[in-house]
Amino acid sequence: MSLAAGILNRLMRVEALSGAVDEANQPIEEWVVVKPKIWANIRAPSGLATITADNVTENRPRFSVRVRYRTDLDISMRLVWIKTGLVFAIEDIKPNHDLQDWTDMVCREWGDGS
Repeated sequence: MSLAAGILNRLMRVEALSGAVDEANQPIEEWVVVKPKIWANIRAPSGLATITADNVTENRPRFSVRVRYRTDLDISMRLVWIKTGLVFAIEDIKPNHDLQDWTDMVCREWGDGS
């Protein structure tokens, strides 16, 4: 069963750290685009689900982000919602290897990228 196109209603981009270093050979936090367009579905847990799962509320809520099946993502990357500029840190990746139709990511909201 394939993933219906209408479900993927948020245009995102994938970014990764550049690996650049400064004069002292210290890493520079510089993000570069590695996938300029990726359609996704963003689902947020209800407030009660968050409190029940974590036993506390958190300042940065977790989200489930679903995209078409892919294996080229990792937890060092981040997602940026193109329309709003909101940044999501990828914490876990769960591809559906059986049907190879979607990949779910557990993400944490990380502000607006500035």
